[in-house]
Amino acid sequence: MAGHGEVLGVPYDFRLPTWRKLKRHYWNPADERLFVPRAFGIGWDVNLYTFRERYPGLFYAALIATVMSVMLKLIRRERR
Repeated sequence: MAGHGEVLGVPYDFRLPTWRKLKRHYWNPADERLFVPRAFGIGWDVNLYTFRERYPGLFYAALIATVMSVMLKLIRRERR
């Protein structure tokens, strides 16, 4: 079994990713696909650049929700 490929139409890649590969998967203006094969593992990842271009309101709402979630976790951790 190779380190990357497809099984029943589902992509997989078990090669350790580099920073360049991660950037290419998660932020790739040259790729119009919203869902791209995972940088590591089985299935698909979201091309965040395409997501931002197609759905800017949803992208920024998700970004704000993520930042707020991380901040709340840090605040809870400080209180312990």
